[in-house]
Amino acid sequence: MPSRPAHPRHKPASRRGYSAINRRLLKGIGLVTATVTGLFLLLLAGVYWGWFGPLPGREELSAIRHHEATEVWASDGELLGKYYLENRVLVDMAHISPWVPKALVATEDARFFTHRGIDLTGTARVIVRTLLFGDRRQGGGSTISQQLAKNLFPREKGGMLLGQKLREMIIATRLEKAYDKEGLLHLYLNTVPFGDNIFGIEVAARRYFGVSASRLQLHEAALLVGMLKANTAYHPVRHPDRALQRRNTVLARMASQGVINEEEKKRAQSLPLGLRYSREGHDAGLATYFREHLRMEAGNILDTLRKPGGERYGLYTDGLRIYTTIHAGMQRLAEEGMSRHMVALQTAFEKEWGKDKPWEEEALLRRAMQQSPRWKEAEGAGLEEAEIRKQFGEPVDMQVFTWQGPVNRKWTPMDSIRYALSLLHAGILAGDPSTGAIRVWVGGISQQFFPYDQVKAQRQAGSVFKPVVYAAALEAGFDPCDYFEDLEVTYGEYQDWTPRNAAQTNGGVYTLAGALAHSLNTVTAALIMETGVDPVIDLARKMGVRGRLPDKPSLALGTAEMDLFDALRLYGTLANEGLTPEWYYIERIETSAGEVVYARTVEAQKATFKRSLSPEHALVLRHALEMAVDSGTAMALRTTYGLRGGLAGKTGTTQDHADGWFAGYSPHLVAVARVGAALPVIHFRTLRSGSGARTALPLFARLWTGCQADPALRPLVATPFAPLPEHVWAEVNCPPYLEDYPELAGEPGGLLDFLGLGADTEIREDPGYRPSELGEKMRKEQEKRKKKEARREAWRSFWDGVLGRD
Repeated sequence: MPSRPAHPRHKPASRRGYSAINRRLLKGIGLVTATVTGLFLLLLAGVYWGWFGPLPGREELSAIRHHEATEVWASDGELLGKYYLENRVLVDMAHISPWVPKALVATEDARFFTHRGIDLTGTARVIVRTLLFGDRRQGGGSTISQQLAKNLFPREKGGMLLGQKLREMIIATRLEKAYDKEGLLHLYLNTVPFGDNIFGIEVAARRYFGVSASRLQLHEAALLVGMLKANTAYHPVRHPDRALQRRNTVLARMASQGVINEEEKKRAQSLPLGLRYSREGHDAGLATYFREHLRMEAGNILDTLRKPGGERYGLYTDGLRIYTTIHAGMQRLAEEGMSRHMVALQTAFEKEWGKDKPWEEEALLRRAMQQSPRWKEAEGAGLEEAEIRKQFGEPVDMQVFTWQGPVNRKWTPMDSIRYALSLLHAGILAGDPSTGAIRVWVGGISQQFFPYDQVKAQRQAGSVFKPVVYAAALEAGFDPCDYFEDLEVTYGEYQDWTPRNAAQTNGGVYTLAGALAHSLNTVTAALIMETGVDPVIDLARKMGVRGRLPDKPSLALGTAEMDLFDALRLYGTLANEGLTPEWYYIERIETSAGEVVYARTVEAQKATFKRSLSPEHALVLRHALEMAVDSGTAMALRTTYGLRGGLAGKTGTTQDHADGWFAGYSPHLVAVARVGAALPVIHFRTLRSGSGARTALPLFARLWTGCQADPALRPLVATPFAPLPEHVWAEVNCPPYLEDYPELAGEPGGLLDFLGLGADTEIREDPGYRPSELGEKMRKEQEKRKKKEARREAWRSFWDGVLGRD
C-alpha cells in the first residue's frame, strides 16, 4: 500500500530543529537589538539630560567667547609680553596664512566642506577598521566640528566614552547650524592647543617661528597642524625627528588630495624645521621687571574702569592691548650691555676677595638663613631650630642662576645662600626728559631667580646727590665762579666730622663747577655748612627725591637714600632745564576691538611738570657735569668708550664702595644706573675696583654706545647741547681750578688773561684777599670760617667789577 503523504504541519524532525534554532536566534537578535537600541536611547537621553556634561544651546554657541591674553607693546612696535590665564591671541581668517586651513582640512577632515558635523563615512571606517580589525592608525574619525566641540566643552572625567562621543556629535551638529564653515575654522584655529600652555594659531606661530600667523609658509603650517595629533609627542623642540616626520606626513596628505602638487610637496619636505623658538612667560623675554611692575599698575587702572555693561575689565582674560613708552631696541641694548659688563665685573669681584670672602662670615650667614623663606616655612611647620639647621646642611636638587643660563645643582640650602649673597646686582632706568616717557627699565640680573626690582631699591646715593647741594648754593646766591679752597676741615659740633676727598689729596682752589666736576667732598661739605641742611632737603624734594634724607651735613656727601626713580627725576630736572618731569610708562590701553579705554597724552603729561630750579642754574650745573665727562670723574665716557655729542654726568660711590652709581644725560635722553650686592656689607675691597666709574658707568656707556651705532637712535645720544646763553656763559667763564688765589688778576696766566681781557683793564682792589699758605692744613675752625666769608665777599666784588655786573 502506498505510504500516505506527510501532513503539511508535520515536518521532518531535523527541519523542526533548525526552525526552532532560527526562531531562537531571531528572537535573540531581536532581544539584543532591542536592548542595544534601548540602551542607546537611554544613553542618548542621558546626553540630553546632562549625564556627560551640559549641552549648550544655539544661543550659547553663537556667543562663545574665549579667554584672550592681554598684550604689552613697546613704543617701537615690538610685543614685550602678555598677561593671561590661557595664552591666546584671537585673529580672524584674513590674518591666517591660507596654508593653515588647507593643511588642517587635508589632515584632520577631508570631507569637512560636505558634511554637517558628523562624517558618516569616516565613522563607518572607524567602526570597521578600529573596532573590528584593531587598526587605529587612521585616528578616531572625529570631524573638525567634533574636535572643536571637545576643545570648547571638555569631557568630564570618569564619563563613558560612548556617551562623551555622542555629546560631541550633538554639539558638532549644533555648531554647524550656528556657524558657517569659515566661522568654524576661525573658531577652531583660535581654540586648539599647541602645547606649552599656548592656544590658537597666532600664539603658536610666534612661539615656534617668530612670525604672525599670516606669514606662515607651507612647511611651517604643516608642522603646526601636524602637532595637533599629539602636542607632546610631536613637539618640535623636544622631539624634532618625530615632528619632522609628522610634518612630512601632513604634506603628503595635502599632495594626495590635490591641495599641493608633487613638486611643492618635495620642496617643502626637503626643508629643515626652521624653528625660531622663543619661550614666553612673566620671567622670560624683554623687560621682565618692568612687565611685573606694569601688571600691578595696569590692574589698578583697570579697577577704575568699566565696560559698557558695567563689568570690570579682566587683565588676564579680555585681550586688552597695553601700549607702553618702553623702546624695545633700547631695552635690548641695555639688557645685553648689562649682561656683558656684569659677567666681567662679577669675575673681578670674586677675584679681588680671593679666599677671604665677606659672604662667608658666620654671623651674616646665620642672619640670612633665619630670614630665608625656607627657614620661616619650617618654623611655621613647628620644627625645632636644631632640625631646621640640619635641613640647611642636607643637599637637595635645585636650579640656580648663572650668567650662562640656569643650571641644576645638588647643593645644600646654605650653599645657595652663600652663592646668592656673593652675586652683584644692577639696575638701569632711562627716559626722555622732555616728555617724561620711560624708555628703558632694567630691574636686575634675572627676574626668574631674583624677583626684587633694583629700580625700586632704596640705597645710599653717594655723589650723584651732590648736584642738589650745588644747586642749593646757587639758589642761595653763590656765584658759579666763587672759589673755594680744597682743604680738610674738622667740624667739631658734628662729632669732629672731617670730610675727605676720595683721592685722599688736597690743594688749590676750585669754582663751584670745578669742585662738582671733580667731586670734591671738602668743598661740597663747606657748601652745605654755608647753605644749611634744610634748604638742600627742600630743594631735593622739589627735584623729585622721595627717599630718606638725613637731617645732617653728611647729606652733602651722599647719605641720602634714593632709588633709580629718585635719581631719574633729579637728573631729569637738570636735563629739562629746571622742570621736574613726572615719569610715565603707559601711553594707552585698548580693547581687542581697538577702543581706547585709557590714554595719557604728551600735552597732559607736560602739564604735570613743575619748576624746581631756574633755567640758568640748571644750565650752570649742566656745564659742571659736562666738565665731569670731559675732564673729571666721568671722563672714561670720552677716553675709554669714545662717546661723542652732548653729554653731562656724575659718578657716585657710597661708603665702603657698597654701591656704585652713574647718572647722565644728553639733550634727549637721561639715564641712571646702580650696581651693588644684595646687602651693603658685601662690597668691593678697594675704591679702585668698586667706584661708580668702574661699576655703574659702563652700564650707561654700553647703552649710549649701542644707541650711537643705531642710525635710528643716534640722534637721541649724539646731538650736542645747545650753546649756553651769553649771560650764563659769562657766569661760568672762569678757570675751574687754580693752584692758589691769584695775587694779581692781570699777571700772565691770571684771571684777566683767561678771560681774554687786556692787562690795562682796571682791577678793583680785593681787600679781603689772603693767599693760602701751602702746607698749612689745620687752622682753627672759627678763624677759618670768618676769613673764608671775607674772601667770598671780596671775590664777589672783584667779579662784579670785571664783568660789569650790578
